[in-house]
Amino acid sequence: MGKLTRKPLIPDIWSITQTIARKNGWKIVPSGEAALNALGLSTQVPGRYVFLLTAKTLNIVWETEPLRFVKERLKIFKRSMTPVQW
Repeated sequence: MGKLTRKPLIPDIWSITQTIARKNGWKIVPSGEAALNALGLSTQVPGRYVFLLTAKTLNIVWETEPLRFVKERLKIFKRSMTPVQW
């Protein structure tokens, strides 16, 4: 509950995807516009969040935000650095 607005606080997309990944034992990294935004290379808010993961491809809708998880080879994750924190 927010102190000023007295309304429930909504977690950010990154926290939600990290929780989903941790619960299912996946490794995930942001892709496309979400990755650019996370790295600070773009100020545009992605219209669709796409994440690469080590499991099967799936789509999840959280609140009104569509989240797309796309399967990628494990080799990509071995080369990637520590996941970006938003």
